[in-house]
Amino acid sequence: MATYINDLRVTELATGEASGSWGTTTNVNLELLAEAMGVGAEAIANASTHTITMADGATDQFRSTFLRLTGGGQACTVTLAPNTISHTWIMRNETAAALTLTQGSGANVAIAAGQTKIVATDGAGSGAIVYEMDDLELAGNLLVGGTLGVTGVLTATSLDISGDIDVDGTTNLDVVDIDGAVDMASTLTVAGVLTGASLDISGDIDVDGTANLDIVDIDGAVNMATTALVTGVLTTTAATVFNGGFAANAVSTISTADNGTQLTLISTDTDANAGPHLKLYRNATGADSDALGQVEFTGKDDAGNDFIFAQIEAYISDASNGSEDGYFEIFRGIGGTERVSGMILSPTETVFNENSADVDFRVESDGNVNMLFVDGGESAVGIGTATQFDGTALVSPLTISSLSGGNVLETFRGSGSQFVLDMTTAGGTAFRSSGSSAYMAFYTNTTVGSSTERMRLDAKGGMGLGLAVNAGWTTDPILQVGPFAMASRATSFAAGTDLGQLSTNQYWDGSNHRYIAAGNSSIYTQNDGAHIFSGAPSGSAGGAITYVTGLTISADGEVQKPTQPAFLAVAVAQNNIPINANTTVTFSSQVFDLGSNYSGSVFTAPVTGKYQLNLSLYVLNIDSAADYVQVSMNTSNRQYYAIVDPGVWTGDPVYWSFAITVLADMDAGDTAHVEVQLNNTGAAQMDVTANSAFSGYLVA
Repeated sequence: MATYINDLRVTELATGEASGSWGTTTNVNLELLAEAMGVGAEAIANASTHTITMADGATDQFRSTFLRLTGGGQACTVTLAPNTISHTWIMRNETAAALTLTQGSGANVAIAAGQTKIVATDGAGSGAIVYEMDDLELAGNLLVGGTLGVTGVLTATSLDISGDIDVDGTTNLDVVDIDGAVDMASTLTVAGVLTGASLDISGDIDVDGTANLDIVDIDGAVNMATTALVTGVLTTTAATVFNGGFAANAVSTISTADNGTQLTLISTDTDANAGPHLKLYRNATGADSDALGQVEFTGKDDAGNDFIFAQIEAYISDASNGSEDGYFEIFRGIGGTERVSGMILSPTETVFNENSADVDFRVESDGNVNMLFVDGGESAVGIGTATQFDGTALVSPLTISSLSGGNVLETFRGSGSQFVLDMTTAGGTAFRSSGSSAYMAFYTNTTVGSSTERMRLDAKGGMGLGLAVNAGWTTDPILQVGPFAMASRATSFAAGTDLGQLSTNQYWDGSNHRYIAAGNSSIYTQNDGAHIFSGAPSGSAGGAITYVTGLTISADGEVQKPTQPAFLAVAVAQNNIPINANTTVTFSSQVFDLGSNYSGSVFTAPVTGKYQLNLSLYVLNIDSAADYVQVSMNTSNRQYYAIVDPGVWTGDPVYWSFAITVLADMDAGDTAHVEVQLNNTGAAQMDVTANSAFSGYLVA
């Protein structure tokens, strides 16, 4: 039986087959073999996939050694079938997109649009591989009439090119012997040695390595992206421009014969960053006290000796990573001694005149040359003046003077007043520290003897604003603001040790709280972390005060309001509630009544606010013949209902409960009570039990 198992899919005849047609079959096979040696074409579908199948025993251009792939239009994966054929093709992609050749799950080959490749298949079935010819070794000559494109490495023992070479990438040549001219429109990279009797370059030279030139005569510009090594002297007749920066590894000296500017740093950047930027960088692992940089101003004295007249230095104060500190110091020469410290900026302080030289420190203002003056010889400070008020040298530790000559601030060393602040030339005292009476006081007015005291801090630590604290009120520190408001350390509550008070219209006489003047009083106390707010009704001046605590916030945040209006009352049993009438439910048994606002089954709001009202009404023996049973909570503003229709029941229920909870809006004097109504038909048999309750409290 004939089969098509060979790689060209030609017919293989079994012994004795094709009687009378053997010659025909043989001729067809020979034609197929000739076809495999020729040129063929395959139109690729304009799709993402395409399959080319070699026909069995019939003409098929797929056998062609050179196969043109035409048509297409998009990137496509082309399957070479069947996956059992092993064949070699020269394939040219004449489509407009890349083609990927595959036969099985093995490696594939991609051919870019317009590219020609030599490919082969191994025919290994489902795991078949498509191979690409990677290396081509020619023992003889290679003649290329057009363009030779090499994306990888071109290796040859000799290469004779009579035409042009266009190299887009890098050409690595160990030795280049050029008999004629070299015309380069781009870059020539030489990794080795370029030797020439003469070299005339009209374009750019890019040298990545070292250029060893005995003599360089450069008529134009030199552009170097890396390092230029000059072991001798670099001499320029014009200014040298370093666009990429300048680095010197050894000592550099700039010397001029005149007084012109020797070094200018220019920045043309227009952003908000600092520039020009001068950096002194010590590139070494630092340690505490290392000097980082020094600027020295050296000149010659009249004897021709070098002398450091001024110096600036910076140090490392703390080199620890994460806690680095810096130290900056300015020196100058004084009296023939170099490096006398003028100013120190350390991490902890700013120091002037560290060496205690006899030098003054002066700060000038607009209109005053001695706005701040430190007399180094007298160890005195003047503010606004360099002399005492009598014109003599400063001797007081601190003297302050006004521009008009009036005494603003002065200290005294003798007995009596220790500190005086004078606001006018007339000597009106605005502030005085009294040594004899041990108090500090502030005054107004400008005439000595008639100034009015406005604030006093006494020896006990008490402070009065607008008046002096009454000496007989307490021995503890106290703040009194005007005649009535007061803050003090509490002494009336002995329970705690962390005590303090803010109050109005009260003082502590050592035993009792008393009214400063006739009227109400209030007090806020902090006691061991608790906040206590209390008030007292109107009383007479000097009378003892009894406070009522209205609010306490404990140290744990617990809020207590012992006088907050609240009530709870339970009902008295009421039997046989009448029909067709509103009956007030009697809640006469009080459980509690804070504020005494509940009486006779009625709650009366003591203040305008929002009240939480709650009703739980428990009834017995409702007649199912009644139209409805209605319970209402009635306030002066509105009514709130609970209702039930007993007609839906099959019989009289033994018990039933009603509940009403509401946040009611009540004005001061408004009332609230509970009513029940058994409407229309039915017997008056319903009872209210004593288990019913009516309650409420002020919320806000």
